[in-house]
Amino acid sequence: METIYFIIGVLSTVLGYGVYILHTVKKSHTNLLNELDVHKNFLSHKYKESIQAYERANKQVGEIKRYVTDIQDKMNKDSYEQIGTVNNSLEKHIGNFNSYKETSDKLFYTADTQLKKLFEQHSELNEKLKTLSNDPNFISRYT
Repeated sequence: METIYFIIGVLSTVLGYGVYILHTVKKSHTNLLNELDVHKNFLSHKYKESIQAYERANKQVGEIKRYVTDIQDKMNKDSYEQIGTVNNSLEKHIGNFNSYKETSDKLFYTADTQLKKLFEQHSELNEKLKTLSNDPNFISRYT
């Protein structure tokens, strides 16, 4: 009879420990998945921001092109009567265009570097999850 109680005690202890281990593994996997979701959301947000910045830059370039064509049309119509004001306007718009170009280049460089870092982190997380799921020691501890 005492042997039965001893066996039941050992089995219940092993069962309790197994439940505890399964709970900790599930919790760690849940945390890893949540972290992966955070990185994915951040990556998609940065991608949308870079697309919006690209569209704004294209819109500004289109406006500058319209300004340049207006200036060229005015120059043709006025037969160079107001060449001084047109030159000033043209120089101003060229300066604006160059500053827009520099700003957009810096923005795209920053976005590209951040996206590369995020992709590297994402691939590292995926590799770690794969190695954990394929590790026989890790799997044998919890099965």
